[in-house]
Amino acid sequence: MRLLRYIVATIAPAMLFAACDSSKDHEENEPDYPPVLPKNYYVSPSCTGGLVSVSAAGGHGVDSVLGAGYDVTGAYLSPSSIRGMVMDVSKMAKDAITHFSATASSSGDVYDGESAGNFLGNLMSVFDMSVSSSDPMYCFVGTLTESGRTNDQYVMRQVWNRLTISRFNTLSHRLYKALSDDFKRDLTVMSPDGLVGKYGTHIICRARMGLSIRQVYHTYAFGDEASRKAWHGFNATLEKVSNGHSWSALSDVYGRIGIFGSTLSMEFCGGNPSAVSYDPVTGNMGNLDAWNKSVNNENSALVSLDDEDLIPLQAAIEDESLRVAVGEAVVRYVRESSRQMWKRVTLPLFQNSDGKQYRYVSSEELARQLWKDGITLCGIVGAVYVNEIPATVALYSNETANGHFRLSLERGADWSRLGYVYTEPSADRITLQEITDGTRYAYTIEEGDTFGKSAEWRVTGVKFYLPRP
Repeated sequence: MRLLRYIVATIAPAMLFAACDSSKDHEENEPDYPPVLPKNYYVSPSCTGGLVSVSAAGGHGVDSVLGAGYDVTGAYLSPSSIRGMVMDVSKMAKDAITHFSATASSSGDVYDGESAGNFLGNLMSVFDMSVSSSDPMYCFVGTLTESGRTNDQYVMRQVWNRLTISRFNTLSHRLYKALSDDFKRDLTVMSPDGLVGKYGTHIICRARMGLSIRQVYHTYAFGDEASRKAWHGFNATLEKVSNGHSWSALSDVYGRIGIFGSTLSMEFCGGNPSAVSYDPVTGNMGNLDAWNKSVNNENSALVSLDDEDLIPLQAAIEDESLRVAVGEAVVRYVRESSRQMWKRVTLPLFQNSDGKQYRYVSSEELARQLWKDGITLCGIVGAVYVNEIPATVALYSNETANGHFRLSLERGADWSRLGYVYTEPSADRITLQEITDGTRYAYTIEEGDTFGKSAEWRVTGVKFYLPRP
């Protein structure tokens, strides 16, 4: 797989864009961004920059897909979710298998949601799966991407060109006679949990093959109409990478809309990945005709998926006790995937100031209340984890004797815990550094040693490392 960071590939404009009402940038009851501020104090820029990543992977044809295991906790339709071969279709009778040409295309199968859970629930509904309120378990958690946040708004769009459809008969007596040699052996030596770990949760019984582009966009939208803002940001990002607008212009759009920490991930699947033409400096795409024409039966990839394409892994197991045990292992596996997703819940770190006080809070309700009390909401400077995860420590807001507030990894006499932040910097984390004018303390995501019109603000050397919002 070829991975291209911070650039994005695009296809024909008609296939890229989706309808979106962008007639309003923000509501009247929301703060202006950038806020109107007094001239004698400094406020950090907000996290309105965007991150774009692209990957391209060739397919290996229907023989690598039909009868393979599939992991429904992985990324939706990503080659990484396809597991080892459960069925050997060459062992099936000819009348049990169907192959036919079925050329077609789609300009966008679209799914969205006002949170990660809502987004995944909408995606699961395509498979006639529902989320229990008492015991919520989510499939396709891998779709959220590495930087995905549970409180973000999501938009996903799948664009595809299909060549063929292949399927096999799923009657149990036919399945038992056509198991792959590896799966038959593993049934005798592996535990139920081991089988699920190797082969996934389901079996692909119908494979629709061709080439596709999967676009996943997520952002944190402040205030009301979060879905509309997310769609506005999604289309603005696609327009930028299609037409070569500057990243600073896109950041201005994000600021006007009121969205933060925007990320667009695109995955090209099928065909010849080296034919995906792009400019690594500007991120602009070249002509994709060569990539579109490169697809054939040997390098095609899975391009769409619904409830008729999959059967449970245990359906291929004849022994009743083992079949039940594997079904229980699948439930445990999906539940653990959901649990890991919720461990990475984040909250935005808001910055509020009236020129005298500088407040940094991780509660949107408190940020709004401070704003109503005259301490202006000036944006978002990063995020904090709700729960402690590896390589993180607690971040506190301590009130000092003179009524100011300072952030610290140590708890003071009058403190509140904001969340958890990283102990070390990395390329995908935000560095938040402390600055002071000798009386007040503030925090900034800007680089440098001095800040303000008269350079009256200077760094103290204290730094914190935050996840992106």
